[in-house]
Amino acid sequence: MATARTLFRPFAKDDLTAFIAFWNEAFAGQPNFYPIDEATFAQRVLASPVVDPAGLILAWHEDPSGLRSLVGIVHALQPPPNTGAYANWPAHHTIALLYVAPALRRQGIGSRLLQAAESWLYYCPVHFAGHAQAVYGAVEGPRQPFFGSTERMGIRAGASTVIDFLAKRGYLSVEIGDVSLERSDEPPAMPSFPPALAAAGIRPIQFNHDNPFTGEEATRLPSVSRWGDNGGNPYFGIGLIDGDNRLRGQIAWYPMHTVGKMALVNFRIDPELRGRRGGAYLLDRGLNEMMQGMDRSGGPIKTVSLHTHLTLFPNAMRLYRSRGFDVVDAWVNLVKT
Repeated sequence: MATARTLFRPFAKDDLTAFIAFWNEAFAGQPNFYPIDEATFAQRVLASPVVDPAGLILAWHEDPSGLRSLVGIVHALQPPPNTGAYANWPAHHTIALLYVAPALRRQGIGSRLLQAAESWLYYCPVHFAGHAQAVYGAVEGPRQPFFGSTERMGIRAGASTVIDFLAKRGYLSVEIGDVSLERSDEPPAMPSFPPALAAAGIRPIQFNHDNPFTGEEATRLPSVSRWGDNGGNPYFGIGLIDGDNRLRGQIAWYPMHTVGKMALVNFRIDPELRGRRGGAYLLDRGLNEMMQGMDRSGGPIKTVSLHTHLTLFPNAMRLYRSRGFDVVDAWVNLVKT
C-alpha cells in the first residue's frame, strides 16, 4: 500500500509557478510584504549571477495517489565575488530563508531542509538572513526586500519559534540592536545650507536613478556610485561634495510597495565633517523631499521608514529620535560557527 512521503531536491525551472504561489501564501503576514510574480522573482533572484539554483532546495509532499505539493523551501547562497555592488561588503555564506507549511511542521522537514542547505554550503560560519544578504536585500542597491525591513528580509526579534528552532541547531544571536524606525509627522522645515560646510568648500548635489552619481566617494559602503539605474527601481538622493568633487556625505530614499510609504537608506557623513550640521541638513532636506514625493501608485507619502542599529550608530539614532522617528520592529542576526 502506497504511503505519503516527502521529497527534497533543488529548484528546477518548472517549479516556478508553484514556488511563487507557495511564497505569496507563506510570507503574507510578514512586515512590508508585497505579492511577487514569476517575472519579478526570476529577474531579481534566479537571473542573478551570484545565485546557484542548487542552493534553492524544495520539499515536496507526495500523497499516496502520487499528487505532489510544495511544503517547504530553504535558500542558501555562497559568498558573492568582491566586485561591483558587493565590493567591501562582508563575504558571508548565508541562508536567506527557511519555511515549512504549518500543517507539515514537527515532522523533521525543517531540519532536513536546513541540513541540506548547510551541506551544500559546506562551510562555517553560516549567517542566517543577515544584513549583507545578496539578492533578497538592498546590498545591490536601494530596492525593497520582498518583505521585512527596508534593507533586509531578516527574522523579527519576536519570532521565538524560528529563533528557538535555529538556536537548537547552533545558530546564536550576535550584534543585537538592528531596528526599524518610522515617522508619520509633517517634515521639519526646509533647512538652509550650513555656513560651516560652505566655508569648507562643501556643496550639495542631487542624484537619482536617471542621473546617478558616478564620481569618487570618500565615505564607506554601501557605494552610491555603484547603484547606476538600479535595474529600473527608482531612488533619489542628496550628496555633499567637496572641492575635489568627492562625495563626503549622502542620504537616499526609494518608494516602497506599501501605499504611502517611503524608505530612507544610506544616510552617512564623513567623520571629518561631523559637528558642522551636515547630518541635520541632509536629514531635514531629505525628509522634506521624501514627503513631497509620491508612492508607487502616485499617491502622497505619509510614512518614512528606515533600518539602523541602536548601538553601532548612536549619533544617527539621536538625530532620528529628534526628528520624530520611533522603533517599530527589531531584528536578530543569527550565525552558526
